[in-house]
Amino acid sequence: MSLLFYRTAFSSGASNAIGVSSAVAILLFVVIVGVSVLFTRWFRRVERGLT
Repeated sequence: MSLLFYRTAFSSGASNAIGVSSAVAILLFVVIVGVSVLFTRWFRRVERGLT
C-alpha cells in the first residue's frame, strides 16, 4: 500500500495524482491505527490472563 502511495504521487503523470495519493495515505493510516488498537487490546487481555 505504501508503494502504491509513492508510485501514485511521484511516478504517475496524472493531474489528480496528489489527491489520489493523499487518499491512499489516509487509508493506510487508518489501517495501521486499526491494527494497532486491535493488537493492543489483544495483548492486554493476554497479559491479564497470565497474571
